[in-house]
Amino acid sequence: MAFLKKWYISIIPLSILLAFRIFVYLKVSGILKSLDGLIQDPRDLELVRYSFNLCAFSSLLTILMFVLVIILIILLFREKDTPFIVLLGHFILFAFLAVFSYSINTSCENDLSNLHLYTSDPEIEAKYRSYIEQFDEGSYFIN
Repeated sequence: MAFLKKWYISIIPLSILLAFRIFVYLKVSGILKSLDGLIQDPRDLELVRYSFNLCAFSSLLTILMFVLVIILIILLFREKDTPFIVLLGHFILFAFLAVFSYSINTSCENDLSNLHLYTSDPEIEAKYRSYIEQFDEGSYFIN
């Protein structure tokens, strides 16, 4: 029963994270559909950069939610009114579902990295390759 009384420890951060991941999935899927798998001009490249940035921010948000949950657990543990096993249970629930939710955006990230270039402009190709490299390196802002 103590586990349910402290539902907000894991459910609120998970809800925020899942809502944003679903938003990113829908937004990036729409962009990928509009591009039809091709980068043809600078406008398309800008949409790709925006999509990479959304995916990168989604990863950053995951880290921030983990930090928030850990801080909340530490604060509640210091108050000594919640058993440690309950706090650990909420952390495990959050961690498991947060890691599982990562798969929501994985297909979009892969599709973004595998777009075909249909342009003769070498600058567009160089920028696209740069975006992929920055994203693969774990950059949280693609420029």
